[in-house]
Amino acid sequence: MCVHVIKLYVYITLLRTLLCCLSCHWKTGRGERGEIVCFQARYHKYSPVVSLPCTKNRPAPSSTTMEFLKQNGLAIATGVAIGYAISVILGQKSTTTTMATEDELNNNPIRFKYSPPSVPKQQPISPDDPVLEKDAVKKAIFGKPVPGNAIVEFDYLESFMKDTFLHYGLTKEDAAICSDVLIASDKRGIDSHGIGRLKPIYCERMDAGILKARSRLTIVKQTPNIAVVDGGGGIGLSIGPKCMQLAIDKAKSNGGIGMVVVRNSTHYGFAGYYPLMADNDGCIGISGTNARPSIAPTYGVEPMMGTNPIVYGMPSTDPFPFVIDCATSVNQRGKIEKYAREGKPTPAGCVLSKDGEEMTDSKAILQAFIERTACFTPLGGAGHKMAGYKGYGYAAVVEIMCAALQGNKWGADLADSFMDANGVKQRQPSLLGHFFIAIDVEQFTALKDFQDTTGQICKGFRESRKDPKGPGRIYTAGEPEFLAWTHRSHHGGTNVPPPLQKHMQDLRDSFPPEIQKKWAKMPFE
Repeated sequence: MCVHVIKLYVYITLLRTLLCCLSCHWKTGRGERGEIVCFQARYHKYSPVVSLPCTKNRPAPSSTTMEFLKQNGLAIATGVAIGYAISVILGQKSTTTTMATEDELNNNPIRFKYSPPSVPKQQPISPDDPVLEKDAVKKAIFGKPVPGNAIVEFDYLESFMKDTFLHYGLTKEDAAICSDVLIASDKRGIDSHGIGRLKPIYCERMDAGILKARSRLTIVKQTPNIAVVDGGGGIGLSIGPKCMQLAIDKAKSNGGIGMVVVRNSTHYGFAGYYPLMADNDGCIGISGTNARPSIAPTYGVEPMMGTNPIVYGMPSTDPFPFVIDCATSVNQRGKIEKYAREGKPTPAGCVLSKDGEEMTDSKAILQAFIERTACFTPLGGAGHKMAGYKGYGYAAVVEIMCAALQGNKWGADLADSFMDANGVKQRQPSLLGHFFIAIDVEQFTALKDFQDTTGQICKGFRESRKDPKGPGRIYTAGEPEFLAWTHRSHHGGTNVPPPLQKHMQDLRDSFPPEIQKKWAKMPFE
């Protein structure tokens, strides 16, 4: 409104200048030059925007219009040019506003749905190929599955997860968003954060009454470039995409950068989903979240910080964006849970007991986390020999960014299960903080130029000299996930080991009869 008033004022001032010149022309043409009181001069003290030379008391010009324009054209042209320039500048500023309403934040559909590209079929590698012992990426994709494992199609799993969320009371829209986040993880080969977390994390917490199936997001504070959002204790799987979309919209509309921080949210799925959203809109994406306390500070054994991932995503000319998604600890709970389901030990060096001893029993580790008698080591490991203090520092950065900016809790207050003073297990909501940053590349450079440079950098890394004792291949961020999709998209879907099969059967049995019929016979039955 203010901008429009200023523009109107500029136009009125220009009109007054023109009228002044016409008035002077008319009066001097009648021989009244000695009696003129200039229209512009009369109001000059009220007109700071445009003050131009006038024809007051000049000799009478020719009465012809041509002579008038010759003598006053510069003043008129200058006024018009200045007014037009000011109008354009004000007009540009008036378009740069993205102030979301709470109804828009809660109800606008999410534009993004994870749809990896179609890829040609590749010849699979035998699970017995010796190269798998050197190449961890290939081993994760082509290694031997656990006994009783079943391959289940992505669409089937996504539909099942959607029905499960609907059964628990989510809206149709939120159920679709949550299912997309989880199935995207399975498509990318991140088995620790897909269907494997449906029952033991989201459903279990809703059953325990410490996670709301529905919540209304509220905007605590907002400017054209930032927002502080309260998640109300709802499901982070739907809160996260809504807030990342808001950050992207702010970046695209207000000069290139948008940031949204969230408090009172919950587990928001695999963090790499959010840079993928940004990449889809030609943006760099950054996100981070705190979590249940797991990491101990360097030289400590008490879990004080979550595994606290921080992720970056950047557009590239590669068939996949550069997305680095990793925790700030050597390992993280989702993988420990996966080890436990598969009956595998946790690698040494990932977890320490309260006595500073390494732990490898995966089930015992999960119980020790509840009792706060075990901790993850930060990136770099325990102590200083391998620079564990660096991982500790990065974990601390995420903890601060997810607590201090938005007024969220941290540390032990985020634990969903804990032992009280009497040694009795208690439950509470695990209310987390997140941050989402979007950077519109086009505000800095052409998107194609950015993609080309990113692609050249990554190609240079991959083509650099190989370790003669290594697997003979160098990977860049996002490539292992792309290779997992390439394999899984042509081989029936993702792995569902026996424990997850049991989870799906238990969930089906809890459905009402009409929904049970839809899932009466599962692919592994």
